[in-house]
Order: sequence, then C-alpha cells, then structure tokens
Amino acid sequence: MIVVMNTTKLGPLEQSIMEVFWEKKKADAREVFSELNKKKKIAYTTINTTLTRLHKKDLLKRELIRGRGGYRYVYTIAKSKPKYVDHVIKSTMDDLLMRFGNRTISYFSKSLNLNEEDVEKLRARLKELSHE
Repeated sequence: MIVVMNTTKLGPLEQSIMEVFWEKKKADAREVFSELNKKKKIAYTTINTTLTRLHKKDLLKRELIRGRGGYRYVYTIAKSKPKYVDHVIKSTMDDLLMRFGNRTISYFSKSLNLNEEDVEKLRARLKELSHE
C-alpha cells in the first residue's frame, strides 16, 4: 500500500504570507495586506482566508484581540523557516522512501556519492516507515 504524506507545501500566496511572518514575527491581516498589496494587487478577504488556512495547517498561531474597531486576530509564526524547511524535506524524503523504496536509496547513493553508513541510515528509515 502506498501512503502519500502531507508535506504542508505552500502555494505562492501562502509562501508570500509566510515570508512576511518569518521577517516580522507578528502581524494582523491588515498589516499583511498592506505589505503584500505593495507588490501585487490582492483582495483583503483573500489575505484573511489564507491566514485562516495557514492557521489550520499549524503554521501560524492566532490570538483574538479587542481593538477600537472591534475584534481582530493577531497572528504569530508557529514554525520558524528552518523548522518548516526541515519538515518539508523530511516529509518529502519519507514519501519517496515509501513510494519507491530501494530505488530511492539507490538513486541517492549514486547521485550524492553516499557512503555505506548513510545508505544504511536510509535503509533503516525505510524499515521504520514500513512498520508505521
């Protein structure tokens, strides 16, 4: 049975929004909208919807804050950029190992000139994945 793992890959707008957060660390929808609208015309509601999706993907945390105009969410990053990148790489590698097994190991071994210890680590990971 082939299992395809969720790698939480980002679309172009999600990536742009996360770049804002990896730089600023904290912002509300209006701030993100102002930042991104400088580069490309985009609807405020689209930003709000995408922020909600990123929150559901556990990439952003949010807190409901009361302000002058009512309530608003203030978002902060849940994963640093290096942690996110590590997660995507690990998920992608696990997916390749699950789908193609020893062919993945052979490919990486040849293309990256892996030593026997590294090849054994890949084989061990493949064995772990097959038991999950």
